[in-house]
Amino acid sequence: MTFTMGIDGGGTKLRVVVVDETLQVCAESNGETVNPSVVGHEVAAQRVQQAIHEALNSINLTPSQIAAVGVGIAGASVEHSEAWLRETIAPVLSDSRLALSSDVEIALVGAHGQREGILLLGPNSLGFQ
Repeated sequence: MTFTMGIDGGGTKLRVVVVDETLQVCAESNGETVNPSVVGHEVAAQRVQQAIHEALNSINLTPSQIAAVGVGIAGASVEHSEAWLRETIAPVLSDSRLALSSDVEIALVGAHGQREGILLLGPNSLGFQ
């Protein structure tokens, strides 16, 4: 069986999900923010890698069983952070195909099912009171 992983590293929390070929969620792990602008690149990478291991371990999967990984992390768009994103994921999932983006792109696709549309983030989602 082939599995795919999604990593959503938002500004406030981290979510890692593993799905099977039918898109059934098989595993999930959660954590704190991994925005490298907030916690630094080293802490962010450690948190991402730990969450990946937790998701895999929860269903006894090996990294080689993950065929592809979709990654979107706040503060780490592909335009300026592709090398860091690859360096963060590759040690854990070296055989997996990577699809890198920002958290804004994955939020847009999550909301609309495509890369077109408008995404409006309210003041509370940005931390304003």
